[in-house]
Amino acid sequence: MLMIFLLLFFSSEAQAMAEGTGLKFVGAADFTGYFGAKNQEAYPQRLDLREAEFGIYGPIDHGFEGALFFAAHNEGGEHHLEVEEAYLASSKLLPNVRLKAGKFFLGVGRLNQFHRHDWPFVTTPKVQEEFFAEEAASDTGGQANILFPFLPIYTELTLGLTNGWTFGHSHSEGMKPVRPTHYLRLANYFPLGETGGLQAGWNYLARDARDTGKMQIFGLDATAKWKEGAYTKWLVQAEAYGRNLRPLGGALSRVYGSYFYLQRHLSGPLDLGFRLDGYSIDTSADKNLDYSLVPTLVYRHSEFARFKAAYQMDYEKRGHHDSQVNRTLAVQAVFLLGDHPAHDF
Repeated sequence: MLMIFLLLFFSSEAQAMAEGTGLKFVGAADFTGYFGAKNQEAYPQRLDLREAEFGIYGPIDHGFEGALFFAAHNEGGEHHLEVEEAYLASSKLLPNVRLKAGKFFLGVGRLNQFHRHDWPFVTTPKVQEEFFAEEAASDTGGQANILFPFLPIYTELTLGLTNGWTFGHSHSEGMKPVRPTHYLRLANYFPLGETGGLQAGWNYLARDARDTGKMQIFGLDATAKWKEGAYTKWLVQAEAYGRNLRPLGGALSRVYGSYFYLQRHLSGPLDLGFRLDGYSIDTSADKNLDYSLVPTLVYRHSEFARFKAAYQMDYEKRGHHDSQVNRTLAVQAVFLLGDHPAHDF
């Protein structure tokens, strides 16, 4: 943690030294607290710093730009500082192509391309945590985003190839895979009237590991927004995935998961959201279904300070019986410092 505070302390001096170079600095802190949980191992009864981040991004020269993000995540009560992303990118080498190389969040899905403090809700949907990581799956390699301007609707193809020695969020070196991690995402944008828009993505990711076997993930993500002045009046966000996993010498298992989130602007700085999660294993004799209901209240003091409160109820359906396995009140406070980079949509 000392490193994080030192980085934030010197960021103003660094910003002054970078005047005129185009370099920008950003810091973020994400505090969360859980109260009343039945499962206190998963949701400890305390308010804590979930993660703190510090980033530098901007032009390298006339052809490339770069980004370097550090993060300290709370893991078992300790904050481990690590390089979260470090990459260079360019949109000037090839027409209608953006190239990226280094360590970065894999360009699939919706949540996996955002830092967790930018998510519209507090907790991680089970499908995201099980299929990718608690925040996002990252790796080192290359990625190309190809825009097709001649098509009647906005269409972008993302192609990625990364090391694949590990998958998700790992602190180990891993093992050289039989086939590295490779993925694609085909995204389309559709205007919805004068104030709205829909972005839909079709995703595929695969990896053949020597220790865990062959994995394939496929699915759809969709995000729709309608604006009203400076506020998002309606936000609809959903992702649905399936995963095929064949362990070495084992039988094929199929798992499916999804979440659906609906958010409505109430008045002033207040938004009200509701998330429904689902997670099912089709090889289970009980035909199981894990699902969660998560109403969420959002208070946006400004674009740099946000507060959320959510009540998460987790259920298990086994056969014809439903049972509540956990419930918790989750609160979150996020603040941003410096020049936070804007997202495409």
